[in-house]
Amino acid sequence: MDQIFKDNPKVDIYYKTSDDTPFFSKNAAQNHAKTLEQKNLETIVRGSVKNSEGEKGAEVAKALNDEPKLTPKQQLQADYEKKFGEVPAEEFTKAELSEAIEKGEKLVAKPNTDQ
Repeated sequence: MDQIFKDNPKVDIYYKTSDDTPFFSKNAAQNHAKTLEQKNLETIVRGSVKNSEGEKGAEVAKALNDEPKLTPKQQLQADYEKKFGEVPAEEFTKAELSEAIEKGEKLVAKPNTDQ
């Protein structure tokens, strides 16, 4: 059994970048992948045949529909990324993301000045 699933019994899916770094958030994995030479992601589903766990992979994958359900903010982040080709900073609110998408204007993150 995959060590990630052993360490996180409630997790049924995670994402792995080409440098083998695991992420529970697809968005976080995509952000990290952009910094790598090979930008591909692998979706790891508990029990999937591809990950040699063999138990109930087909049922889990079907139940998850190979993609976890997105929160409204995550859906806006995905829509923003599709429209502008970059993942928005986590600090942006749903309202800001929605407005940017509607207006077709990229958002600019404010620099962190806390030191």
